[in-house]
Amino acid sequence: RDTGEHAIVDHQLVANIGVALGLINRLVIYAGLPINLMMTGEDVMGVPAADGSTIGDLYLGLRVRIWGESDDFFALAFQGTVTAPTADAAHEGQAYAGERNFTGHTELTAEIRPGPVRITANVGARFREAADFQTIETGHDLTWGLGLSGMVHPMVELLGEVYGSSMFASFADRGSSPIEAIAGVRLHPGLGFVIGLAGGAGLSRGAGSPAARAVLTFGWAMPEREDEPEPEPEIGDTD
Repeated sequence: RDTGEHAIVDHQLVANIGVALGLINRLVIYAGLPINLMMTGEDVMGVPAADGSTIGDLYLGLRVRIWGESDDFFALAFQGTVTAPTADAAHEGQAYAGERNFTGHTELTAEIRPGPVRITANVGARFREAADFQTIETGHDLTWGLGLSGMVHPMVELLGEVYGSSMFASFADRGSSPIEAIAGVRLHPGLGFVIGLAGGAGLSRGAGSPAARAVLTFGWAMPEREDEPEPEPEIGDTD
């Protein structure tokens, strides 16, 4: 019996290559490219099939800390991201690997840091060209997220997040308002290396909400250089 629900994109394996550079202590610029190593799904008459293996959309963004220092109880930041339609340029006619045009995403992020715990909340707006796949519509939408993280050991960090989006044109409609939760662990073995493992699932039936998701992360950040103490003056040095 046809229930009217289909997994147009059933399984997807994505590698994301990203780089970030911190400037003048309050500004971070970043860029990245997602690569779809695998994308499969059901064939549904009249609906584009999964895109298979192809690149995603190149993204470039910046994050500005508006208020607070790294060790303050409260901090506020603005983030803006622009994507280019590289998926469509590489695979004309693709439907799900990327957008058909440039997009913009603005976000405001607030963070509270009570002791070793960090509570983060963000809200934003994503602007993109509308698309209609008969059973799925996309367009400008509101994005949001709420996260919690904490160090349980100098090398071990636990984290969890709930996030989602909702189209402005059909705000709060279940079909266009995916919600997802994810939790995991992040290891800091030293020398600037970071290894993360997380898993989660969709909490709603909105388009794009997964039955299950797993994330494996490898990262490296240049360790902060400690200031060397000034040498003590030698005995008899009167300069």
